[in-house]
Amino acid sequence: MPSSRLRTQLAAGLSAMYAAEVPLYGALVDTCGRLNAGHFDQTPAVHGRVGQERHGAVRFGSTDEVAQFAKLFGLFGMYPVGLYDLRDTASSSLPIVATAFRPIDATELQTNPFRLFTSVLVPSDRRYFSEQLQVQIEEHVNARELMSPELADLVEHATDSGGVSRENAGRLIELTIDALRLDSGALDEAWNAELHAISPVAADIAGARSTHLNHLTPRVFDIDELYADMEAQGVAMIDKIQGPPQWDGPLLLLRQTSFRALDEARTMIGSDGIERQQHVRVRFGEVEQRGVAVTPKGRLVVDEAMASDDVVAALNDSLPSSLNQLAEAGYVYVQQTHDGLEGITYEDFLPASAAGIFESNLDHAGTKDATAPGAAAALARLNDALGHVHDPYALYEQQSLDV
Repeated sequence: MPSSRLRTQLAAGLSAMYAAEVPLYGALVDTCGRLNAGHFDQTPAVHGRVGQERHGAVRFGSTDEVAQFAKLFGLFGMYPVGLYDLRDTASSSLPIVATAFRPIDATELQTNPFRLFTSVLVPSDRRYFSEQLQVQIEEHVNARELMSPELADLVEHATDSGGVSRENAGRLIELTIDALRLDSGALDEAWNAELHAISPVAADIAGARSTHLNHLTPRVFDIDELYADMEAQGVAMIDKIQGPPQWDGPLLLLRQTSFRALDEARTMIGSDGIERQQHVRVRFGEVEQRGVAVTPKGRLVVDEAMASDDVVAALNDSLPSSLNQLAEAGYVYVQQTHDGLEGITYEDFLPASAAGIFESNLDHAGTKDATAPGAAAALARLNDALGHVHDPYALYEQQSLDV
């Protein structure tokens, strides 16, 4: 079974599942579709890709859990690209590092670019967790099984066989969706409260018995238009759009926003053995607009502009506004097509933007001891657990050379 077809079916299945769990997500997708249909200047190929494009987000409690799911994601043609550290990108407590699983071949990206932003908790970071709490978190995480035995067997069989057979494809997709479905079982009230006081994200990861899809993100041609339309519908959005703003030149990198995380009832078991309903704010509806991938040289300029008081003016002052000039100056990745020079789409993520989305949807900032030592090797451990994490710049460079 071609991995692109598996990936397309997985993305569609997860989208249907998430719309059933979070109905407002369905409204977001419908709005995206309505607004995207109005952009008649786009080619059918671009329209098709943007319309079906999604990225999701999942969170894990250990590098072992990520490594287990890396085998599963690989069967869908999704491989780890880039390393992200969210711990110092926001004032709130976000004790996580991450990678993104996505296709790496240009043809596969065009067929279906579904990607998963995959975070992992860092319980060894003393700015957030004591040594005792680290041990408790690791014991809790190591005791759980995120894959059903049937799914684990299917993954091992397909990995050993070099791919997913057609007779196993449907079941593999079904079980993968189940593995990313929110577990409705009761949670330990005291354990969740202890983690939640440090970080709502830590509670979402280590307080649960499994992982789940945290959000699912459609893509739009104009995120400003989408933001205004959702607000006009009475949907509570976060306070800003993350990422480089519109300026005189082509859109660069990635812009993201979301509707605010919803209050969702979860069953908690108290120390007295009594079950109670509590509301948590974890899952939200993100949307994205993707622009042109920038080179390391271009990234330095964009990051410097993003730190200024007037980002638009800084971009206009620092960069030429035409795609050709940007390419000639070595600021962006482009490829030559039958229709002329085209910018290569940015397929990855921005740590500050991801942290900004997470932070805007937290119900409180958590706690962080700035005087305690961080876990400097967290990214290296994630890289080692996955065996090989692709360098996004190398992938864009290769894509720019492909005809």
